[in-house]
Amino acid sequence: MNTIYLDDNAMIKDNKFYVLKYDSKQGTILAPVNCIVYYDIVKNIVIDTINKQGLTSIYKKTYEQVRLENENVVVMDIERACKKIDDKNKTKPKEINYQQFENMLCELPPENWIQKESTESFIFSEYYSGTITDIYARINEKYYTFRDSANLTHNQIINKIKGI
Repeated sequence: MNTIYLDDNAMIKDNKFYVLKYDSKQGTILAPVNCIVYYDIVKNIVIDTINKQGLTSIYKKTYEQVRLENENVVVMDIERACKKIDDKNKTKPKEINYQQFENMLCELPPENWIQKESTESFIFSEYYSGTITDIYARINEKYYTFRDSANLTHNQIINKIKGI
């Protein structure tokens, strides 16, 4: 039985990855995951994935070597790291002018372009990171943009701008 402890939150046991997670019914548990990574909490990036020997996939470095190079590194599962990256890349809605809205509408083919009553929205087809992209909307004669998930519906976009 081979166990490699990466830090206080993650380990590799019998060629399987485990991380500490909070479960509402059981509290903190050791949960199996498909992939674990080194995530830089300051730069908001994944540095590398970790292989089943506990080494980085690209340069074959140990946890100790990675920590010597970067004190802001933590170990976590890939899904959690991607969510952190996405959450940090989101922005709040801000007002823009008609010309900015129109320029972005014409720059690339828009995704999910919806015109509904006194509102309109579209998603920029070039993504910033993961599922995060620039979103543009019109409410009456005012125009807005913000960065968020491309999975938002038209109603969610409009409600976000209205602060609902």
